[in-house]
Amino acid sequence: MVRVREMTAADIDAVSEVRVRGRRFAYAGIMPRAYLDGLSACEDAARRREFFARAGSEVTSLVAEDAGAVVGWASFGASRDQGAAPGDGELYALYVRPEVIGTGVGRALTAAAVAGAAERGFSRLRLG
Repeated sequence: MVRVREMTAADIDAVSEVRVRGRRFAYAGIMPRAYLDGLSACEDAARRREFFARAGSEVTSLVAEDAGAVVGWASFGASRDQGAAPGDGELYALYVRPEVIGTGVGRALTAAAVAGAAERGFSRLRLG
Protein backbone atom coordinates (compact mmCIF):
# COMPACT_ATOMS: atom_id res chain seq x y z
CA MET A 1 0.00 0.00 0.00
CA VAL A 2 1.38 3.40 -1.00
CA ARG A 3 1.62 6.06 1.68
CA VAL A 4 2.37 9.71 0.88
CA ARG A 5 3.97 11.97 3.48
CA GLU A 6 6.12 15.08 3.68
CA MET A 7 9.76 14.52 2.88
CA THR A 8 12.38 14.71 5.62
CA ALA A 9 16.13 15.17 5.42
CA ALA A 10 16.49 11.42 6.00
CA ASP A 11 14.79 10.84 2.62
CA ILE A 12 17.28 12.84 0.53
CA ASP A 13 19.40 9.93 -0.74
CA ALA A 14 16.33 7.88 -1.70
CA VAL A 15 14.68 10.89 -3.35
CA SER A 16 17.82 11.60 -5.37
CA GLU A 17 17.84 8.02 -6.60
CA VAL A 18 14.17 8.36 -7.64
CA ARG A 19 14.90 11.68 -9.38
CA VAL A 20 17.88 10.35 -11.36
CA ARG A 21 16.21 7.08 -12.35
CA GLY A 22 13.03 8.95 -13.23
CA ARG A 23 14.88 11.44 -15.43
CA ARG A 24 16.79 8.71 -17.22
CA PHE A 25 13.53 6.92 -17.99
CA ALA A 26 11.40 9.97 -18.83
CA TYR A 27 13.95 11.68 -21.07
CA ALA A 28 15.39 8.63 -22.86
CA GLY A 29 15.42 9.38 -26.57
CA ILE A 30 14.73 13.08 -25.91
CA MET A 31 17.95 14.17 -24.22
CA PRO A 32 21.44 12.98 -25.14
CA ARG A 33 22.25 9.57 -23.67
CA ALA A 34 25.65 10.83 -22.46
CA TYR A 35 23.92 13.54 -20.41
CA LEU A 36 21.47 11.07 -18.87
CA ASP A 37 24.23 8.55 -18.13
CA GLY A 38 26.21 11.33 -16.43
CA LEU A 39 23.46 12.09 -13.93
CA SER A 40 24.60 11.21 -10.43
CA ALA A 41 22.36 10.43 -7.48
CA CYS A 42 25.22 11.42 -5.14
CA GLU A 43 25.59 14.84 -6.78
CA ASP A 44 21.82 15.31 -6.81
CA ALA A 45 21.71 14.41 -3.10
CA ALA A 46 24.33 17.06 -2.32
CA ARG A 47 22.22 19.68 -4.13
CA ARG A 48 19.05 18.38 -2.44
CA ARG A 49 20.69 18.76 1.00
CA GLU A 50 21.58 22.40 0.27
CA PHE A 51 18.15 23.12 -1.16
CA PHE A 52 16.35 21.30 1.65
CA ALA A 53 18.27 23.27 4.29
CA ARG A 54 17.28 26.64 2.83
CA ALA A 55 13.84 25.88 1.31
CA GLY A 56 11.90 26.63 4.48
CA SER A 57 8.14 26.48 4.22
CA GLU A 58 7.98 27.95 0.69
CA VAL A 59 8.47 24.58 -1.02
CA THR A 60 6.74 21.38 0.01
CA SER A 61 8.25 18.05 -0.96
CA LEU A 62 6.35 14.81 -0.64
CA VAL A 63 7.48 11.21 -0.84
CA ALA A 64 5.51 8.10 -1.69
CA GLU A 65 6.49 4.99 0.22
CA ASP A 66 5.67 1.39 -0.51
CA ALA A 67 6.66 -1.20 2.07
CA GLY A 68 8.90 1.42 3.72
CA ALA A 69 10.84 2.26 0.54
CA VAL A 70 10.65 5.65 -1.17
CA VAL A 71 9.22 5.05 -4.65
CA GLY A 72 8.19 8.57 -5.65
CA TRP A 73 8.71 12.26 -5.01
CA ALA A 74 6.82 15.46 -5.76
CA SER A 75 7.52 19.11 -5.01
CA PHE A 76 5.20 22.11 -5.07
CA GLY A 77 4.89 25.71 -3.91
CA ALA A 78 4.00 29.16 -5.19
CA SER A 79 3.88 29.63 -8.95
CA ARG A 80 7.12 30.96 -10.43
CA ASP A 81 5.28 32.36 -13.47
CA GLN A 82 5.48 36.16 -13.47
CA GLY A 83 1.94 36.35 -14.86
CA ALA A 84 0.48 34.04 -12.23
CA ALA A 85 -2.58 35.16 -10.35
CA PRO A 86 -2.42 35.51 -6.57
CA GLY A 87 -3.05 32.12 -5.03
CA ASP A 88 -1.61 30.14 -7.96
CA GLY A 89 0.60 27.27 -6.94
CA GLU A 90 2.91 25.17 -9.08
CA LEU A 91 3.73 21.48 -9.16
CA TYR A 92 7.48 21.84 -9.69
CA ALA A 93 8.31 18.18 -10.25
CA LEU A 94 7.01 14.65 -9.84
CA TYR A 95 9.06 11.50 -10.35
CA VAL A 96 8.46 7.84 -9.59
CA ARG A 97 10.68 4.82 -9.93
CA PRO A 98 10.24 3.48 -13.48
CA GLU A 99 9.17 0.06 -12.21
CA VAL A 100 6.15 1.54 -10.40
CA ILE A 101 4.79 3.54 -13.33
CA GLY A 102 1.15 2.60 -13.81
CA THR A 103 0.65 1.38 -10.24
CA GLY A 104 -1.00 4.54 -8.87
CA VAL A 105 2.05 6.04 -7.16
CA GLY A 106 2.00 9.11 -9.43
CA ARG A 107 -1.74 9.54 -8.91
CA ALA A 108 -1.31 9.33 -5.14
CA LEU A 109 1.45 11.96 -5.22
CA THR A 110 -0.60 14.23 -7.48
CA ALA A 111 -3.66 13.96 -5.25
CA ALA A 112 -1.57 14.71 -2.15
CA ALA A 113 0.08 17.69 -3.87
CA VAL A 114 -3.31 19.11 -4.93
CA ALA A 115 -4.68 18.66 -1.41
CA GLY A 116 -1.52 20.08 0.18
CA ALA A 117 -1.60 23.08 -2.14
CA ALA A 118 -5.22 23.78 -1.18
CA GLU A 119 -4.31 23.52 2.52
CA ARG A 120 -1.58 26.11 1.93
CA GLY A 121 -4.03 28.50 0.29
CA PHE A 122 -3.35 27.87 -3.39
CA SER A 123 -6.57 28.02 -5.40
CA ARG A 124 -4.93 26.46 -8.48
CA LEU A 125 -1.94 24.24 -9.03
CA ARG A 126 -0.11 24.78 -12.33
CA LEU A 127 2.39 22.41 -13.88
CA GLY A 128 6.02 23.55 -13.85
